[in-house]
Amino acid sequence: MPTPGQRPSSSSRDLTLLVESESGTPEEYFAQRNLTIGRASSNTIVIDHPDLDRIHARIIQEADSAFWLQCEPQAPRLQVLEPEPGEVEKVEIQPGLAITLGGITIRCRQQFHGMMEQGDDYWANAIGGEKFREECEGFTGWLPKQVGPYQIRRYV
Repeated sequence: MPTPGQRPSSSSRDLTLLVESESGTPEEYFAQRNLTIGRASSNTIVIDHPDLDRIHARIIQEADSAFWLQCEPQAPRLQVLEPEPGEVEKVEIQPGLAITLGGITIRCRQQFHGMMEQGDDYWANAIGGEKFREECEGFTGWLPKQVGPYQIRRYV
């Protein structure tokens, strides 16, 4: 546990990378040391795009326990969209970070502990889009009508 004034490590903050593409359902990965991004199928996050190297970037952990996304030496720089737009070789992984890589947007989010405290509408609000109201034993709230290619008809 961090001492007062010390930042918690990325692992204790449960950061995830949400990979969004126009053609598919978003995929989410826990940020962890040595996670790799690139064209090769051996990467944790595979982005099949000719502008990317086989292994384009990887997550490293600095001495202060912060996680960073760093380009491999031969790879083109990362395009940061948020919080401060620009091109970088290395960026700290923190909530609100958004980068674009090979036509894909990668956003960093902080996961919640104790999802039950979030309320029954959490998933409908997190996914967005059209919703419907469900009232049954054990659940009352809003659900998303669609998650990726799947249509939600009722709570089970």
